[in-house]
Amino acid sequence: MKVLVVDDDHLARKGIISMMPWTEFGLQVVGEAENGKKALQFLEEHQVGLLITDIAMPTMSGIELIREVRLKFPHIWIVMLTFHQDFEYVQEALRLGAIDYIAKIELEKENMSEILRRILNKIHGNQVVRFGSSPMTPISSLVDNDKCYKALLLIALQSGNRPDFLKSLLSPDQYEFVYEVHKDAWLLTRAYPEDEQTIVSAMFERLHLGDKWVVSKISGMNEHNNKLMYKLLEDYINQKFFYEYRRDQSIYEVTLEQLTYDKPQLTEKDLYLLKESWSSLDIVYHQQRFQDLIKELERIQPSVMKLDSMFYSIIMQWEKNTSQKTSHLFEFADYRFWIDRVQWLREIRTHIRGKCMPSIYSDEVMAGIMKAVDTINQNLSMDLKLTEVAEEVHISRSYFSECFKNITGKTFNEYIRDARIEFSKSLLGQTNEPIYKIAEKCGYPDEKYFSKVFKRKEGKLPSELRKCRDFENKLSIQDENIKG
Repeated sequence: MKVLVVDDDHLARKGIISMMPWTEFGLQVVGEAENGKKALQFLEEHQVGLLITDIAMPTMSGIELIREVRLKFPHIWIVMLTFHQDFEYVQEALRLGAIDYIAKIELEKENMSEILRRILNKIHGNQVVRFGSSPMTPISSLVDNDKCYKALLLIALQSGNRPDFLKSLLSPDQYEFVYEVHKDAWLLTRAYPEDEQTIVSAMFERLHLGDKWVVSKISGMNEHNNKLMYKLLEDYINQKFFYEYRRDQSIYEVTLEQLTYDKPQLTEKDLYLLKESWSSLDIVYHQQRFQDLIKELERIQPSVMKLDSMFYSIIMQWEKNTSQKTSHLFEFADYRFWIDRVQWLREIRTHIRGKCMPSIYSDEVMAGIMKAVDTINQNLSMDLKLTEVAEEVHISRSYFSECFKNITGKTFNEYIRDARIEFSKSLLGQTNEPIYKIAEKCGYPDEKYFSKVFKRKEGKLPSELRKCRDFENKLSIQDENIKG
């Protein structure tokens, strides 16, 4: 099924497209749009089965878009994407024909597969949805435990490859026992010991498939029921093998018993601490710290979805802290394994060092200023003083002031003011907290002074900005009620 993603936030849009495991559910993102009008233009020219759209957008809101799509393209399924927790918005979207909604806060958690599974369950009337687009092979037919205790797991290095070459390597009775257990992996359950080496040798010596396939020799299969075996193999491909794959290795060995050990779960606190460590820009200039964080990720092996979710948040933080557009770096199409992600991280590190912040300063000074930037963004509610921050990063007051402005493009006080205003804008748009509370969270104990600074920077009072957004959203809903 083809998917169109609509969101006026470029970074959020790219993040959703990159992070969601679309292909595992037979979905393909064929387009994106920044508002309702552009989405309609795209739908006029392209075939789409599923539309995922934000609610609050300029030019044409998500609510208006739903109404138009239901009239012009009634076959398209619609899902709302929103920050809003107000039931009024959700209720109106569902009334107009949306089948579900995704709160953006869900994208911070390891449930992206569940989100897509939930949506497809609704589309298909609660039918079971499996990885890949082909029907599920019954688990009970995967392995004859009385005859099979070992198997070969063939894993494609390029998504979409199929093991058609096996027809020339296997006897007819063996070929009947090749099962797709993942969109990029096939299990051969009748590879007897005498045939195993022949098959492996033919793949890598005669057919030279080392750049397209790897083989994992699986043992201990007669010790588990079929349902558990399928789950263990799926987890192995999605997580353990993701971290273990090396380009110079074509053959791996694993027992299912190894895959059943209780691995420590990554808690929300652990994830938060990891995000904090990676969000700190001083890793750009501290090589050892960067390497230590790489090793830590390799040790705990978070799932791919949790990894992507974490780095999506980190890139948003980097973009905010550096005032540089880095969202284009969040593209994982060619980064299938952990070694590819490590290379991606090194490229980002080089990008920030060179293009984002070219400098004549030493790495020590740059690391100090980046640490100061982190300190500011993590403590916007505090009374931040230049002398104290300079002391914390071990740079003299006068030199710190000069370096900070040259590197960030703003004075110390200007940077703090702009960071606080940007933070307050997100709170105004995404929460219903009173303005005096938002002012306090942004380091302004005096609400009147906060409003004065805000208006000087944004051209309108905080209350006016919030009223404008609320009015636009409510007007959109009222208009739909009248037309509906």
